[in-house]
Amino acid sequence: MSLQRRMLLILGMSFSLLWLLAAFWMQRDLEQHLQDTLDQRLAASARMVGGLITQFPSDTWPALDATTLSASSTSGVACQIRDSQGSILLQTHKELPAEMGHAGIGFHNHLIDGQPWRIYTREENGLFISTADRLIERETLQRSIFLAAALPFIIALLGSLLTLWLGIQRGLRPLSRLKTALSHRNPASATPVDIGPTPEELAPVIRTLNTLLKHTGEILGREKRFTSDAAHELRTPLTAIKTHLQVARRIGPEKSDIYLCQAETALARLQKTLEQLLMLARVESSEDWPKSAPVSLRYLSDIAIADHSSSARLRTDISQHSILLPLPPELISIALRNLIDNALQHTDGTVTISITIEADSLHCNITDEGDHLSDEDMKRITLRFWRKPNSSGSGLGLAIVEAIVHRSGGRLSLNRESSGGLRAELILPIST
Repeated sequence: MSLQRRMLLILGMSFSLLWLLAAFWMQRDLEQHLQDTLDQRLAASARMVGGLITQFPSDTWPALDATTLSASSTSGVACQIRDSQGSILLQTHKELPAEMGHAGIGFHNHLIDGQPWRIYTREENGLFISTADRLIERETLQRSIFLAAALPFIIALLGSLLTLWLGIQRGLRPLSRLKTALSHRNPASATPVDIGPTPEELAPVIRTLNTLLKHTGEILGREKRFTSDAAHELRTPLTAIKTHLQVARRIGPEKSDIYLCQAETALARLQKTLEQLLMLARVESSEDWPKSAPVSLRYLSDIAIADHSSSARLRTDISQHSILLPLPPELISIALRNLIDNALQHTDGTVTISITIEADSLHCNITDEGDHLSDEDMKRITLRFWRKPNSSGSGLGLAIVEAIVHRSGGRLSLNRESSGGLRAELILPIST
């Protein structure tokens, strides 16, 4: 069921129920007031008749015939006057029985010829005056009033439901525009959704949707660049391996060792590139990394420096603190290892490693003594697959570091030293 129909059903049923309850309450109240009003009419008629008969001498009544004022049975108020012995002196309807007022003074109901009557009796100067009307006439009057009141009520109810439907339809129009905009949208498009003026309740949804589309566009762009760069970078070592193997096959086993060695070198480069690509893809994915346990800074540096053949050129200054990092220590060590590899590849001198804790952040500084980089090189140094000419690296080391830093909420700063070389500062937040 659509949201519009659900809202219309819930609100319409609630609205109708409230209207029906109000109508039932009004009908009961109207019925009570109508009965009170008709009873007051009977009492007022009796008082009026009593006021009239007091103006006649008392010897007037014995001379009257009971049928003097008798009339045929018609609708309206019936009246009967009796003396203290119960003899009827005057009455308006022939069929009224003599025991009409025997029920006592006040209001009571009585059956006359099988029809219920409402009777009011009062005493005036020794005479008993009874006024009455048929209950069926009261019911007919009540039905007429109810029908007269129900017609505009029903029209108002139907009009209210129609207004409610139009209001819901108009109120949900922005959702219809959003549905139309999304249904006609290119699935690969990351442009923000714009449906014109939106209500306050829908505006956060549009902003969240546009933020999600922005992130999705970034992911799609990253994947597209990854595929394109990977295809380009993997083609070169594969071509080299194929060429070396073809040459080695042609020249024979006696002279093929040099080409096999070159093919092995190209294969090692391909393997390293693939490992770096897989690591970059894993870091940039939405994978939830496990929470890190407290780890010492010395342990981080040992993992980063392990298996380095040029460890003799490394100079370290590392404190003995233990910290809790936002990512696994192995991942942080990969970032440090890539920074150290990058420094060792671009200098023949010493690489200084400093790992300290400042405030609530981990500061890792790797400084080399290589040549100055140009301004253009500094702009492109963290781009994927960018490397200086004649470099043996894959061009993914600093890109991986930057991805790890972005994932952990840290910062990577690359600056040229005045004495020559590059200083890489890795700043990571410490978890509490």
